[in-house]
Amino acid sequence: MTNDELALYRHHTGRQTAPATPPVEAFVAAGRRSGKSFIAALVAVYLACFRDYRPFLAPGERAMVLCIANDRDRAGILLRYIRAFLTAVPLLAAMIERETADTIELANRVTIAVATCSYRAVRGVTLAAAILDEVAFWRVDGANPDREVLTALRPAMATIPGALLLAISTPYSKAGVLYEVVRDYHDATAAASEWDAEFRSDLESFLTSELIAACVEAGVTERPPIEGATYTGAVDMSGGGPDASVLAIAHTERRGTAAPGIALDLCRGWRTPNVEAVVGEMADHLRRYQIGHVLGDKYGAEWVVRRSSASASSTATPPARARRRTSSCTRSSRPDAPPCSITRSYCASSASSNGTPAVAVTSWIIRRACTTITPTRPPSRSSRRT
Repeated sequence: MTNDELALYRHHTGRQTAPATPPVEAFVAAGRRSGKSFIAALVAVYLACFRDYRPFLAPGERAMVLCIANDRDRAGILLRYIRAFLTAVPLLAAMIERETADTIELANRVTIAVATCSYRAVRGVTLAAAILDEVAFWRVDGANPDREVLTALRPAMATIPGALLLAISTPYSKAGVLYEVVRDYHDATAAASEWDAEFRSDLESFLTSELIAACVEAGVTERPPIEGATYTGAVDMSGGGPDASVLAIAHTERRGTAAPGIALDLCRGWRTPNVEAVVGEMADHLRRYQIGHVLGDKYGAEWVVRRSSASASSTATPPARARRRTSSCTRSSRPDAPPCSITRSYCASSASSNGTPAVAVTSWIIRRACTTITPTRPPSRSSRRT
């Protein structure tokens, strides 16, 4: 770099030492109207036309410079920029061999392509470069697939030395790969997202990422049971749908002179339609921590109805002998609902308004967990929690 170039680099990066080799991954957080798509297209044309990848290609293989956008409209904008750059320069226009709706094939065995943000689009190709446009705004079914796309991109770039991964985006929420990279390398302060290229806090969840990070002990994924400690378990079931079922186990503890706090000892999630297997694994964890009741709700009716249909005893009145061997389940959010008494053989519960058994999944978890736990006396009505 010249002195002027080095001064410009230091001013915009906050770093004093310039890199000695070209980067293989670059993440750029830029404000609106800063020309992100224009620059992405320009970089794509440069990498496709002015670098020779043929020494690294097998016979019949083509290198691809892939531009990925949030949707087809954004991808179309990128392709129009790319086509304009190529056709405006006669030397570059002569390199065009073939064009399709989303690709431009060049005579140097390089294909410039645009695609939407799906990890499936990058499999089976050899990438010389991947340019991610507005990566902070990618959405598929309400979630950002940036991690899945990056996981698929990096192996596709492994066979071409110096293959470039470039992500350019206006900042959005404090989540996703763009935020994580910028967070790791910069000490940004809050400002306007749209014009000053800062991440927004108003789009975060109830608990901010900074607050959660302050409560996490790095490297600790699970705490084993402590003798004498009293543990509490809570579940949030998916009921056999696409969402994950989650189990959390925690206890209260005091450290030094500080007030008692809550320590999360175990947190597990299962994204599978096999709720029966999930309930079994949850019960195994509850047994390890000697937990005889869990907190939950009545969600998960789809699986419960099927499970209840297979067991006629699920809504039966417990016999007198069985009532003396019950454990407690605080599952109901209705103050007037009867307590849920779980024995080793069934759960007694009320029926919903349409006659369908309204047994909570938490009941079945307890039934499985209590097979090796000495049953306890049910809590008094005043001590039951929802």
